[in-house]
Amino acid sequence: MNNTIVKKESTKEFIKLNTEDKEKQKEIIITNIIHSMCMPANLKGYYYIRDAIKMVVNDVEYISEVTKMLYPEIAEKYKTLSSKVERAIRTAIAITFERGNMEELSKYFDAKYFDSDKKPKNSEFIANIAEKVKFEIE
Repeated sequence: MNNTIVKKESTKEFIKLNTEDKEKQKEIIITNIIHSMCMPANLKGYYYIRDAIKMVVNDVEYISEVTKMLYPEIAEKYKTLSSKVERAIRTAIAITFERGNMEELSKYFDAKYFDSDKKPKNSEFIANIAEKVKFEIE
């Protein structure tokens, strides 16, 4: 009887480790994608975007509730305001499209963003990368 309990506990631990490994894998994939685009890691928006992508990968509902759910949760984590999160993400995207790796960016975004001063919306940027991450982890 004791062995059965131990096996159940060790099975739970095994499942927990697999879940943790999967989360770590998501973080690595997201970070690699953002790095490949040459988004500067010294920007607050870099960290907000990384968290936002992970949140959307875990729950797609966040992408339809960016201002009501996504920004407030990130703001709470970093002890700031939702409006500052939104602005920092927008700035990080703008800088990446001005100075980043255009070849890498073109894997995720339409050509319309490379021929003009247009930039993808925050939600579009996050959703496009989140979709790619989902395909890579499946």
